Amino acid sequence: MQLVDEPSMLNRSAIERKVAKEQQLFLLKYLYQGVLLTCVVMGVVVLLLWNEVDRGRLIGWYATVVGISLTRLAMLRRRKALAAADGPDEVIQLGLHTGAFASALACSIAVFLAAQSAQPTDMMTVIVLLGALLG
Repeated sequence: MQLVDEPSMLNRSAIERKVAKEQQLFLLKYLYQGVLLTCVVMGVVVLLLWNEVDRGRLIGWYATVVGISLTRLAMLRRRKALAAADGPDEVIQLGLHTGAFASALACSIAVFLAAQSAQPTDMMTVIVLLGALLG
């Protein structure tokens, strides 16, 4: 039976925490670009479907997308504290994952809005835009 070398395990744990912290800082660094791209691409979807879909639903959906995006941006206020910490902040990590999931879910509703359009090309254009954004 082989004994586990405890100092190497502690060193490995410290390295894993450092890598997780770096990944989290990377995600936070590029959050602005992701939120901006989401709002711009979904704005193009709104313009595309403006004359084809009920405008109330379209505006409500876009307001939801923008609201989720602004909520994701609110996480950046803790970035300086996170940079000074030893390891990743689990609350921020959960917020990043939840925000990304909520954003993807809200953006995918565009397919159902595009299905109301009489033009089949609208549906295909929305699918291509979503593929480019989420892929």
